Amino acid sequence: MKYLKYLVLTTFFALGVGWQASVSADATAPLFSVKAEQHPNQIDKKVSYFDLKLSPQDSTQLKLKLSNNDKEQAV
Repeated sequence: MKYLKYLVLTTFFALGVGWQASVSADATAPLFSVKAEQHPNQIDKKVSYFDLKLSPQDSTQLKLKLSNNDKEQAV
């Protein structure tokens, strides 16, 4: 019985190790970048995302700066 238990565990382990997916990342620089421009209602000015203090039902306009780092014009 112990032999069967170890055989089953070893088989599952071997199948799990054998079927692991490989992941790779592209080392090239991104072609576009986006930066949030600071808003006067920004709570934490050190973060790069919008963390605004607004009243309920209040609205405001936000600005983003887009940069094209490619050599070609984007359409």
